[in-house]
Amino acid sequence: MNVRELNQEQLYELKDKVYFMGKNELYNEFKESWDDDIEIEYNKAQTPYDISNETIYKLFDGIDFVNDDFCCTCGG
Repeated sequence: MNVRELNQEQLYELKDKVYFMGKNELYNEFKESWDDDIEIEYNKAQTPYDISNETIYKLFDGIDFVNDDFCCTCGG
């Protein structure tokens, strides 16, 4: 399934990963792919919930997911 087919729990899991990966210097290469809008939104974010679905759609466009990619036990 593509990123736009994910349910809210799966989207939140991605937001959580993006939020905390961005705080870790080991993932600076990941942040280099961000455009200015994503960088501004990320810098303003106080929690993973502050990252918009549209940002997640941009970051993960073209990636195919399976349910096993997520910790949550929700269906796709």
